[in-house]
Amino acid sequence: MSNICSGLAECEYLKLLFDKVRVINPLKNEIIHIFSKGVNESDGKCYSIWNKSNMCENCISMRAYNENKVFTKVEYNDNRVFAITAITMNKGREHYVIECIKDITDSMLINEVSCIAISEICEEIEKLNKLVITDELTECYNRRYINERFPLEIKESKRKNEKLTIVLMDIDNFKKINDKYGHQSGDYVLKEIGKIVKSNIRKEYDWVSRYGGEEFLIVFKNMDTENFIKSTEKIRKSIEEHKFIYNGVEIKLTASFGVAELSDKIDEMDMLIAEADKKLYKAKELGKNIVII
Repeated sequence: MSNICSGLAECEYLKLLFDKVRVINPLKNEIIHIFSKGVNESDGKCYSIWNKSNMCENCISMRAYNENKVFTKVEYNDNRVFAITAITMNKGREHYVIECIKDITDSMLINEVSCIAISEICEEIEKLNKLVITDELTECYNRRYINERFPLEIKESKRKNEKLTIVLMDIDNFKKINDKYGHQSGDYVLKEIGKIVKSNIRKEYDWVSRYGGEEFLIVFKNMDTENFIKSTEKIRKSIEEHKFIYNGVEIKLTASFGVAELSDKIDEMDMLIAEADKKLYKAKELGKNIVII
């Protein structure tokens, strides 16, 4: 790590261009080192600078780490607007991200829209950051969010010794619905399913993403077995009993569910999803519209 810090310290132009330059470990949300106008710090979580208690939903550092590309976003704090650029940095086996932060509140970019209240600008920034990790059709989280958030949820659950359960859900006979009623009916169904799932999970703890096509991934955090079974069964029943009305026609729907729990043997994202997928396949084999644990 000392090699990384010394190498970055020699890049004086970065300190001239930006107000703050940070070395981040996105897998732990940790600040490894800060170069800020001659003041060095090296503690705290990377998201605390934005007055957040959890990782940013639109985490460009994790995105840069995963995709080995440069990403930029805009954030706000105390009515100040900041541009952040995330750059990957690899030194041997060590992989980190450099975050370059610049206060752009008083720049020409902001002055051009000075007629808009700063609070409104902050609201727009929030919307834009949300769009990046949201599935446009269902308004659930998207696959990018899974790839960036899920590994961190696993690490956090291990650290706290808490339960983590995932559910892979698939709409039964979805192709037949598209074939019979048209693809727009399928879009309508996906939107409604997203609403049903979101209304049956804990907003502050759990989350749902569109995994692909007609599949959804639900993550339950720190919930005991009895309660996550109840929650999943409630979602299944809500879908079965819901009246899907498209162009005046009622469409009957069910969904199948495969469950996987974090354990000593199943302790990585790909392993959890693979296990849930096996259970989902079994649910389909056994007649669909059931939850397999």
